[in-house]
Amino acid sequence: MKIDLHLHTKKCKQGDSSKRNVDVTRFIREMKENDVGICSITNHNHFDIEQYEKIIQEAPELLIFPGIELDIKYEDEHYHIIVMCNPKKRKEFYSYFDNDLDRDYNTFFLDYKKFISLIKNFESGDIIVFPHFLDKDKERSLNMNAKEKLREDLEGFLVILEPGKMQTMGVINAHNELSLIGSDVTDWDKYFQYELPEIKFRISSFENFYELASNPSLFVNRYLKDTKKYMVPVKVKEELLSKPVEIYKDINIIFGEKGSGKTILLKSQIYRYLKEEGFNVFLHEGKDYNEQYNNLINNFEKSVVGDETILKRIEENFKFIINYQEQKPFNFLEKIKAYHSNKSANKNAKVIKKTDSQFSNNETKNFKDIIGDLETDLRKVKDVKDINTKIRSVTEKNGIALTEQLNLLNLDLVSASINNYKTIFSAENTELFLTILKESVQKKTGKESKPNNIGFAKLVSQRLARLEANQILIQDLEDVKNSKTHRLGSIPNKGKVSMTTSIEVLESDESYNKKKIFDRSKIVRNRELMKKIKEFNFKDFRKINDYFEVEEKISSSEFSKDMIRKKSVIKIDGNNDYNPSEGERAIITISGLLENDSYDCYLFDEIERGLGQKYITDYIVPKIKEQRDKGKIVIISTHNSNVAINTLPSQTIYCDYSVNTKNIYYMGNLYTNQLIGIDEGNELIWKEKALIHLEGSKEMFGKRRNIYGV
Repeated sequence: MKIDLHLHTKKCKQGDSSKRNVDVTRFIREMKENDVGICSITNHNHFDIEQYEKIIQEAPELLIFPGIELDIKYEDEHYHIIVMCNPKKRKEFYSYFDNDLDRDYNTFFLDYKKFISLIKNFESGDIIVFPHFLDKDKERSLNMNAKEKLREDLEGFLVILEPGKMQTMGVINAHNELSLIGSDVTDWDKYFQYELPEIKFRISSFENFYELASNPSLFVNRYLKDTKKYMVPVKVKEELLSKPVEIYKDINIIFGEKGSGKTILLKSQIYRYLKEEGFNVFLHEGKDYNEQYNNLINNFEKSVVGDETILKRIEENFKFIINYQEQKPFNFLEKIKAYHSNKSANKNAKVIKKTDSQFSNNETKNFKDIIGDLETDLRKVKDVKDINTKIRSVTEKNGIALTEQLNLLNLDLVSASINNYKTIFSAENTELFLTILKESVQKKTGKESKPNNIGFAKLVSQRLARLEANQILIQDLEDVKNSKTHRLGSIPNKGKVSMTTSIEVLESDESYNKKKIFDRSKIVRNRELMKKIKEFNFKDFRKINDYFEVEEKISSSEFSKDMIRKKSVIKIDGNNDYNPSEGERAIITISGLLENDSYDCYLFDEIERGLGQKYITDYIVPKIKEQRDKGKIVIISTHNSNVAINTLPSQTIYCDYSVNTKNIYYMGNLYTNQLIGIDEGNELIWKEKALIHLEGSKEMFGKRRNIYGV
């Protein structure tokens, strides 16, 4: 959640914007919509206790501190210092800091010494001092000397510095000072645009927040006790260390100089462990951008698939219509006429009544059709069983009942197929028996037998099945089309990047060009084939045996492969067919991965390669936090202080390879400022190692600090 300790709800001074005025209802809505969980209303020289009471009554879930922004006079200096207090002490706070009913907020000043004495009326754990610092409104901000004096005069009290920019805040917090920026909102219509810091830990009270701010080591260690972690056994020189490396279900940072064993730990030990534990893991290695880019695109393409049932039905129906043939000529009337006009001279033949028997077999299905239908139905039942198992507990009453019913349904499907099999077997063999019998009598006696059936009904049934298969094929070719868009992040100064992958079907009027996905050498033949399928009608039965004369050798699998293809298009801000440069591919490999929520664990080896600091700050760090908030495990090997610090990692692993020792891995975090050796237990100072391996050196940080003015 976000934190904003510098909010205004009223225009108090003449220079204030009237757009600072906001009622209680809207204030609460803005906090919720912008995910602000901790805040303080700090109007100029004014604490509106009535407004505060209304807010905590209507939004008890919001952690809001009583506050005021004071104009402080010190000799010739003019400072703005915010003061916040424990909500339990709000009445005392009001009486000390806003007890003048006739106060002119424009001209009011509080003497510095008086300010210090008022603060000391409170217990140190009930008050927080929050002065403007450095680049925050420089005319009213404390400089380095004034900050040191304030800390000295308020020794034992919590002082949090408020700089003007997020970058300044990051530098201060990384090096033994505590700072936060606030919105200092001037226009509530634009509140969503303000950049606010995030607080990693769930805070439930003023005391809770005070504990974190004044003693981060204690707070973090308590928090980490409740965080899920995994114990990764680690070997050094083929020897198992006495303690495992702890990986949290959170953000984990690995740092150290080149050749210190970071990649070995990440790739050979942690990655392997997580895979063996059954996690869905993606390992990104910064050195192979082109390969990573191609893998990313291929993985997204593979995730777009046609419906298996439809694809199988397309092949089955194409096979049926391409192989469909009819026996000619149709001599229905000749058979009837011959029977009625025949006069047998053999008296014995007249008493053989079987020659007048008839049997009509209009079945169009065969044994393969029955097996195919059964396989399709059993597959559907299995899909339902899989969903039932996935959603419901194995021991859940309703889950067991549905599984039992589905097992019975399987048996019924098999039983029905057997009955259909018997029906077809009986029909075909009865018709065959009568045909052989009649032919035998006719051969012996010369008597023309009455036809079993003239075949007209069967022909109609066959043609209807052919027409139906054709229509189903046309519809399936339409239904198999599919499209899915994957977010690939954003490219600085160009826009949001996405990839749309679609399953396309060749049309009967398809034209070829370089951007098309269909085979150029076959496109003429395949266009004609698709045209014949789509334009087929009843009159085409007159030439049915020659209808696919050119295409009759095409197999069903070849048809499916030629007619149904997958196509991917990279887009930037909605414009089609964008071809990213090599540098942009480096960006996309990371942003595309961070936009994908399908993995349990995201492992990055040197995530910062090829990326600018602004892009890391504006996009990469927030996206890493977003995956953390979704319950993912994120592990990053890095040399970048921005990544290592501003992601607020729960775990930091420092690698310090030495030929003479096994103890090359240390664990700790930036909050406690400790790094404890895994095997020998010796202790290092986190800040000292961070200055060397993340900032470049203490001297380099000093130069940057002078540039920042911090």
